Amino acid sequence: MSREEGMLTVSGNKKGISPLIATVLIIGFTIVLSALVITWASGLFKKTVSDTDELAEFNLLCTTGFDVDYTAQKSGNNIVVKAKSKNDKNIFGFVFILKSDSSAVTFSTDQSVVKSTEDSTISPDKENAVLLSFETLGFTLKPGKQENWKNLEARPIGLVKNNKKVCDFASSADIA
Repeated sequence: MSREEGMLTVSGNKKGISPLIATVLIIGFTIVLSALVITWASGLFKKTVSDTDELAEFNLLCTTGFDVDYTAQKSGNNIVVKAKSKNDKNIFGFVFILKSDSSAVTFSTDQSVVKSTEDSTISPDKENAVLLSFETLGFTLKPGKQENWKNLEARPIGLVKNNKKVCDFASSADIA
């Protein structure tokens, strides 16, 4: 390198890319990167909207769609539960929780949604435990331990867009 009148000059045959080609490359990279970000963001947005829609539909079903009367009676060491639907929505299973002063036992008609407490079994009156609209369905709950069971908490299992979920709200019935 030589220094002439305050400016640096490069000697030899070294060449860089032209400013025009550099500008075109930068613009091209920017466009490709923008397209990738837009594609990612639109997929994320669609999934978020779909999940929110499903959750809203399920919450609406649980809060306003299910109207069920429950009765629970002791029968020896078992508890016999009757669930009577009072509207036109099908219920695709139940989670029952037996409560005493000192413990609680969970029963589920659908083990893929909620697991029952170990050593406890549930026997529905019919094979699939689906409570159809305006129908009554019975269940026999067989707790694995003896307690003075006082209360039954019942949560319906709803189906929205082929996904089963347990409703957050619970109905309760005293055990007679």
